[in-house]
Order: sequence, then C-alpha cells, then structure tokens
Amino acid sequence: MVASTIRTADNPTDDRCSLTDWQHAAQRALTALGEQWTTTAGPRPGRKLLAGCLHQGLRLAREHRLELDWLTEAGRCRAAGSGRGVGDVPPGWR
Repeated sequence: MVASTIRTADNPTDDRCSLTDWQHAAQRALTALGEQWTTTAGPRPGRKLLAGCLHQGLRLAREHRLELDWLTEAGRCRAAGSGRGVGDVPPGWR
C-alpha cells in the first residue's frame, strides 16, 4: 500500500523513483527473502518463516512480474509440510 501510494503520488521532484528503480528494488527484496529462507541457521527454520517468505515473495513476483526463482522450491516445501528442502521433511511432518 505504501509503495503504491508513493508510486502514484503527484510529486514533481527530481528524486522520484522510476519504474526501473522499483523493479530493481523488488528484485533485490525477492533475493533477500530467498537468502533468508535458505540460510537460516538450524535444521528446521520453521513453517512460519517459510510462509512469511512465500507470502512476501509471491506478492513481489506478481506485482513486478519477477521470475519465481526460489519460490518454486519453497512452494514445494510448504506443500510437503517442511520448512527446508522437499527431501528434508522431518519424519513427524509427513
């Protein structure tokens, strides 16, 4: 909502972000979310973390037409009930 308001504001200043700027920022944010999910310490980073990263990542990908990258694997993990890799589903989560 904030980004949408800023993008559509009638502001004639020279420091206004271009569509390309927004696209690059969205890609950086999507990459950071993926790194957060894949590099979280511990054997089970948790379903909450996975769900949060997926929710934010999918929204960024949709709004900015980004490649799904890590989101595909994360979606498979969510469907399998794991917080990590599909093959790493803990026995109690199957």
